[in-house]
Amino acid sequence: MRFALATHDFAAVFHLLCTHSSIRRKDIAHSWGVTAKKVRHVINRRYVVTSYAEISAIADGLRIPGERVGFTPRPWEIGQDTKRRVSLLRRWRECVPWTRAEMAAAINAAATRRKANVSCHVSNIYRWEHTTRTAPHPVYCRLLEDVTGLTIDQLGFQMSRSGEL
Repeated sequence: MRFALATHDFAAVFHLLCTHSSIRRKDIAHSWGVTAKKVRHVINRRYVVTSYAEISAIADGLRIPGERVGFTPRPWEIGQDTKRRVSLLRRWRECVPWTRAEMAAAINAAATRRKANVSCHVSNIYRWEHTTRTAPHPVYCRLLEDVTGLTIDQLGFQMSRSGEL
């Protein structure tokens, strides 16, 4: 399903939905705003969904997250910032690949270079990956930026007005 969504193969997406769930063609058509006949044509590969408008209508109608189809987060995903933040920071750490202990050690090394009087522990990394807070303390934000090479925004955190760097 993920590959089909990423490649915009909606014939496969619709086929999987119809065969492996209780969703019917007319349900897909209703959520997309078209007829069941058009959905049948997509499944039978007589019609190929290619336009941005159609893809976004399908994604919004079926509540497919924007990142699954190569778009920015959809407007209805706004309340899901915590999940997005967790995945971005954790995804970065796992791509390096580092354990939480290795990432904490790298942040401590960056703190030593910056002469910051802070200490990072595994529990900090875990909390930042799973918390509902807007962002870590500004000192840790700078250290995270140093270690990852990404801005706090790119890591999925949103700074509050009182905590701007």
